[in-house]
Amino acid sequence: MSTSVIKVKQLTASGLVTGKRSLFKQLLIHHSGGGDTEIKFYDLTAAPVGGETAYDFDVYGKGMFILPIPEPGVLFDDGIYVAFTAIDLTATIFYERCNGYQRPTTRTRRGFWV
Repeated sequence: MSTSVIKVKQLTASGLVTGKRSLFKQLLIHHSGGGDTEIKFYDLTAAPVGGETAYDFDVYGKGMFILPIPEPGVLFDDGIYVAFTAIDLTATIFYERCNGYQRPTTRTRRGFWV
C-alpha cells in the first residue's frame, strides 16, 4: 500500500507550485486562446532570471491537454516554479512531496535498483 499523497496546484499565471523537494507527476492544461505558448518548469523557488529549464511543454492552439509523466515522476530538488506567458491558460500541476527519495543509481545482480 502506498503512503504517498498527490498534491495539486492550479495556476493561471506564472508562479511557485511548491518550495519543497518534489516529484512532478502530471500536467493538465486548459488553453482557451488560439495562440501557441510554452510552459517552462524550473527547479527553483523564485522567478527565474534566465537559467536552464528542467522541463518544457509546448501548447499549440486551444484545447485541453493532459501530460502524464512516467513513474516515479520528474524530480525537482529545490521546488517547482512554472512560467508561461499566455493569459488564457490554466495549468494544473500534480506533484508529490518527497523527503528522502533518491533516484536509483545501480542495479544489483538480481535486477533490483539500489
